[in-house]
Amino acid sequence: MYTENRICDAVLPRRICEVRGLSESQKAYSIFSIDFDIPLLGEIPIDPEIVNAGDSGEAFLIKNAKSDAAKAFEKIVGNIEKIVNKKEVK
Repeated sequence: MYTENRICDAVLPRRICEVRGLSESQKAYSIFSIDFDIPLLGEIPIDPEIVNAGDSGEAFLIKNAKSDAAKAFEKIVGNIEKIVNKKEVK
């Protein structure tokens, strides 16, 4: 099993690992996005409330609308809408 700190050494080309300011997982997502020529729609932070909402059958976005994870979900939806409407994702 690879730990997050070992991803660069084991999997990714050195040029990606030298990018400053990105976590190891962000570097991994970036290289997969580049390799497969697909946009990275976004990242959702780990939030136990996502699981709790799913387990209880509640809508996470309604119950936790102001959380960082909810904002990330909304950004991803916006990026999907841009793709569907043929606009560039940033």
